[in-house]
Amino acid sequence: MAARFESLFVISRFQAELDRLFQEAMQIGESDLPLGEWQPPIDVVETPAAVLILAELPGFAAADLRIEVRATRILISGTKSTTLPN
Repeated sequence: MAARFESLFVISRFQAELDRLFQEAMQIGESDLPLGEWQPPIDVVETPAAVLILAELPGFAAADLRIEVRATRILISGTKSTTLPN
């Protein structure tokens, strides 16, 4: 029985940390980004096997992206190649 409550405590701490991270992320406005940078809409989904980060990146190919894990942050960056029509 104690293990059940310990699990609930761990889940509660995890939820509180996620809430804190999302609050911190929401305080970063578009104006905080340098000119030419863009922050795409993202969803974070937890499965039993992984935490998935789903980002809307229209016009980007996988080869255009670089993903870095830095301590408690994940940085997704890339350069969108643009071709002008003839």
